[in-house]
Amino acid sequence: MFTKKIFTLFVITFFFIISAASEINAQEIKNLKVDSKLKMVDTGVTINEGDIVEVIDVTGNVKLSGPANGKGGITFEGNKNTKKSTDYFEFANAAEHSLVMWIGNKAKHVQARKLIAIEANASGNLFFALNDGSKHYGDNSGEFNITYKIIRKKDLCSSRTNEKVNIKWVNKTGEPIRVHWFNFNCQEEATTKVVQPNEVFEGISYAGHIFRVRDDKTKSDLGLIVVEPAKSNFDIYR
Repeated sequence: MFTKKIFTLFVITFFFIISAASEINAQEIKNLKVDSKLKMVDTGVTINEGDIVEVIDVTGNVKLSGPANGKGGITFEGNKNTKKSTDYFEFANAAEHSLVMWIGNKAKHVQARKLIAIEANASGNLFFALNDGSKHYGDNSGEFNITYKIIRKKDLCSSRTNEKVNIKWVNKTGEPIRVHWFNFNCQEEATTKVVQPNEVFEGISYAGHIFRVRDDKTKSDLGLIVVEPAKSNFDIYR
């Protein structure tokens, strides 16, 4: 059993101070509108196996027919309590009314999480869509305005910078997770502590550092996090 204080001390110790700053790895920043009436939107951007894609901002207001509409429309994350939608929905492996993304093969779609990056396991064009009932896209209105970032496989290393970021990430996956760090030689290093459900991973990191979150039981990849000031405090979901 480890205490929050011990865990925080571990993380702070883990990230030593960098004396000389350097540029953050090359990144491609792109913008896209996702019309809620469409079952898919092709970005026209080719992603190669090993590249990572991260949704860094989503704005806009989407309204659906029926009770799911509500007064303020819906959020792109959909229902956080729903791990998987029913057969009624177009995309079975994402929460209802969430933003979905995939590379090449629609069957391998994943739920897009703001600030959680996805690593491509195949090459192809990048697609986005809203997860709605298969026959209910036509009466939707509004669109999501997405800003997303691409980091190519060759740049998947933590950058040496001196811009400190106080991170506080809460494990909302419902399962124990472990956070791995990509070191300056592009190698993945696991931290020694397991973060239990609703526990916090916190400490001092640096802008440009890259982490992978894994389910500690299955070792499955839950996504990548590229540290930026905007990522100092947020929840990690599946």
